[in-house]
Amino acid sequence: MLGNPHPVQDQIGRRLARPMPSGRLLEAAGNRRPREMTATRVGGHRIRLIVRLRFFGVSTMQLWCILLAAGQGSRLASATGGVAKQFLCVGGEPLYLSSARTLAAVPQMRGMVVVLPPEEFSLHAAQLETLLAEQPLGIEVRTAPGGARRQDSVAQGLCQVPASATHVLVHDAARPFVSASLVARLVDAWTDGCGGIIPGLAPTDTIKECHDGCVVRTLDRRRLMAVQTPQLFAAEVLRRAHQWAREHEAEATDDASLVEALGACVRVVPGAAGNHKITHPEDLAMLTPPCPSRRHTIGFGYDVHAY
Repeated sequence: MLGNPHPVQDQIGRRLARPMPSGRLLEAAGNRRPREMTATRVGGHRIRLIVRLRFFGVSTMQLWCILLAAGQGSRLASATGGVAKQFLCVGGEPLYLSSARTLAAVPQMRGMVVVLPPEEFSLHAAQLETLLAEQPLGIEVRTAPGGARRQDSVAQGLCQVPASATHVLVHDAARPFVSASLVARLVDAWTDGCGGIIPGLAPTDTIKECHDGCVVRTLDRRRLMAVQTPQLFAAEVLRRAHQWAREHEAEATDDASLVEALGACVRVVPGAAGNHKITHPEDLAMLTPPCPSRRHTIGFGYDVHAY
């Protein structure tokens, strides 16, 4: 006949069976291998206890975001009255804050660096401070002036990312429809030895390489991806990639290209079809919600009243 468990064993069992706190993230095991814990002697009794710790509400990823809002928006200047697209007022706030609020809500996010135009940096930084005083993001926010090129702006933002950050998420403010689920897809796909993870969509059109108006060759679209942001990187790898770019005077249109040139592994996960980039004047229509359609109804009825 089995008796009651020893008080020490019962206490351990009850602690292990305790439910996880609500709202806390159970991270993917890929972020760090599950550890084993062995208790050899408790209260005079030899007990061998092996516990698989799969991050019971504990996040090991110290994530910071670099939000790029320093572009000139020259292709949209005629349609916006000279206002850079990231500063268009949408919902009472500049457009870039739409992405900032979405990304700040990511459970692993510890802080954000907003990169602003260098020409009026103080003005935009003061405006951001005022807006966040009214409605904070809930994380630490820093600002940095942008550079001449996109990669220069990222490098400026990296200077403000603390050494404690383990990962960096780089996002273009020109993509205001980014979703928390897309970021979660990047985080969940992270594995040891990975330099970066980026979202991409397979092209549906036939892609041709051309030169001087003539087709050079038709590319195999089965091997092609249209890449988006946000892009997730190991902080140390991203810093080395930008250092390499400075030393070799290399240029790239996204950070993944620099990490690839460094020889680090960059993985691709499915992107989001709704993660549009505001680039051309016709794209501005996506920022305005459609008006509800009016319905006109014709029918027959009767009216009753006293004469």
